[in-house]
Amino acid sequence: MSEPVFMAAERVTFHPIEEGDLAFFRDLINHPEVREGLAATEPRNMADEREWFESLGEDGVQFCLRVDGERVGTVSFRQFSEEWGTAELAYFLHPDHWGTGTPPRPSAEW
Repeated sequence: MSEPVFMAAERVTFHPIEEGDLAFFRDLINHPEVREGLAATEPRNMADEREWFESLGEDGVQFCLRVDGERVGTVSFRQFSEEWGTAELAYFLHPDHWGTGTPPRPSAEW
């Protein structure tokens, strides 16, 4: 794990997203169970991920979330409102980490 740590807790770390994370995120967003809870309706390839990577920072801040050094998902803060002091929090995790002490599995009711 060569990426710098932006924030850390006992087992969880937040890292700036690096080019080496792109294959993980491509596979994650193409996972049927993950895609079901997102607005991602089209398959994503590495060119799509590279385009996304190059756009990071345009609409907030996004991190690679790791538990015990292993990539598990992403968390982002966007749509900041200085007037209201709010931001949107978004995350998605690999299904292997749903129900293991990380945030709960997204549901269709959300």
